[in-house]
Amino acid sequence: IRRMTDVGAVLPENEESQRAWDGVLFDRFLKFRPQIVEGLGAFGIEAMRRFPPREGDNVVDIGCGFGDSTAQLAELVGPTGSALGVDIAPRFIDIAQAEASLSNLRFAVKDVQATPFDEQFDYAFARFGTMFFDNPVAAMRNVHDALADGGRLCIIVWRRREENPWLYVAEQVVKPLLPE
Repeated sequence: IRRMTDVGAVLPENEESQRAWDGVLFDRFLKFRPQIVEGLGAFGIEAMRRFPPREGDNVVDIGCGFGDSTAQLAELVGPTGSALGVDIAPRFIDIAQAEASLSNLRFAVKDVQATPFDEQFDYAFARFGTMFFDNPVAAMRNVHDALADGGRLCIIVWRRREENPWLYVAEQVVKPLLPE
């Protein structure tokens, strides 16, 4: 089990995003970790059930957070496969690394939109990890370039805000109460 911190640079325009995900957002995710992992995890489990990686695949989990989805992918690909979890936030990677227990599992701090991958993957996965890219074209180009011939991409994203009332209605209620 390895943690690679020098894998990917962070673009200057992404430093604010990294500070947020490694700071206040990390703190909130940690505070509500059981609810977040269980709530969001169900979507990942269903996506992996419908579109699983193959045994022996080399997979990448983009925006892996605490690494729970990466561990699930590592189990699915088995000992002949491997799973790399990447996230822009070092504190998420620290926890993922500390809790990792499989030999085919590793983690890296990486800004996917700033740095190409150094290896090829058979399967790329993201459970809500691609929605926050400042530059999704650059990020997805790096993911595309890292996929081997015949490689597959499985991403989970929300639909438009208005189509997710559990978030949108709360935003509309709170918005008038907050300063611009």
